[in-house]
Amino acid sequence: MMRYWKIISITIISIFAIGAFYIQSALAEKNSFPDYTITTKSGDEEAVKRLMLQGTYYGEGEQGQGVTIQKNEVAYSNNNSLLELINPNYIDPKIKRLQKEYRSFMRGKENNIAPFYENEKLLVYADVDLGSMINDSDFTFDIEVLEKESDETEAFELDVPEKNKYAYIYVEAVQMAEGELKVITRQSVKRLNQNEFHVYRFDVSTQKLISDDLIASYQEENDIGWSYTDLISSSNTSGEENKYIAFVKTILEDVQGEDGEVYSEEVAKELVTYNLESKQMKSTELPDEINGESHNAVLIGTMIYFGQESEAGGELIAYNIESEEIDSSQTIDQLLKGENNGLLMKVHEGKMYVANYFSDRKTPGGIAIIELDTGEKLYEGFVNVENPKTVPPGYELILNEIMVQE
Repeated sequence: MMRYWKIISITIISIFAIGAFYIQSALAEKNSFPDYTITTKSGDEEAVKRLMLQGTYYGEGEQGQGVTIQKNEVAYSNNNSLLELINPNYIDPKIKRLQKEYRSFMRGKENNIAPFYENEKLLVYADVDLGSMINDSDFTFDIEVLEKESDETEAFELDVPEKNKYAYIYVEAVQMAEGELKVITRQSVKRLNQNEFHVYRFDVSTQKLISDDLIASYQEENDIGWSYTDLISSSNTSGEENKYIAFVKTILEDVQGEDGEVYSEEVAKELVTYNLESKQMKSTELPDEINGESHNAVLIGTMIYFGQESEAGGELIAYNIESEEIDSSQTIDQLLKGENNGLLMKVHEGKMYVANYFSDRKTPGGIAIIELDTGEKLYEGFVNVENPKTVPPGYELILNEIMVQE
């Protein structure tokens, strides 16, 4: 019996020794990462109290580490507890609120806000089931509508038209008005280097598909070159239906260089808008003041906000779809300009949050918060390393998301 107790004791001691080693290693790793802070240049520090910046830290020649930066706190992914990794803090705040208020309805749904639409009376979920291992093109619409007052849910499934044609289908946005559900999707066509954008319309009362409208193709060839089309992301904080979908179409022309090689040269950018009510498509040449980079743009109602470089640093331009004119322009001198210093944008509660996605030891990334209604700059600051001498000179911080906690 004593022999077994000795074995058990040795096992327990070994477990504690291994555990202590990993705890020490984790603490040592933690101390090797920089402490980031958000430093204020101007404005009210309360404006960044709920701000969270998510990205990746790269030490010189090191593997990237996920990082979340707040005003006076920084957390690295490899230092999170198991519970935090399973349920991380950077779930979209809207999803968190929906999970809290409509727990039964949200059960089993992913933490992605795109398939949801909400107003005062309804909460709608419309996603595409991506099929099974046996048939990876067995795409079906999974639709659920919760009536808040009665707490009753209506659910149904429908096959995606021509589903075997596609390699994948992704829901970009969901809208609903007067019983008609609109699901905006991006899908990849099999064996072709081509994406398509569709609007699927459903009659919820009859649980039937009304129409499937192809509104744009990502890539199109012509006699002199080709073009590609990018969707401008939309934000809707009012609960009302967006009237438009907007794209930036980049037109390229094949040009023969002096060395005889043929290469593509950008010759124009167009703004393409689709009216969800009238189903009308319109192409407009953007003003020279707008560079038309779709990844630095967001659509709110009838206004598109373009974030771009300016001589002073950064600039936020508001373009009105219906008047086809620039409504306002706001210079943000705290934002950095340069090839690597692109912008991230986030709209929350009527405010535009803007940040440089890249920063390093020489160029700390800028942050700005702007009130959209008035154009007032509420805050300007930057992401700073508290002790620059403790980090390698070649480090980089690349942000990929701006979040605002509820």
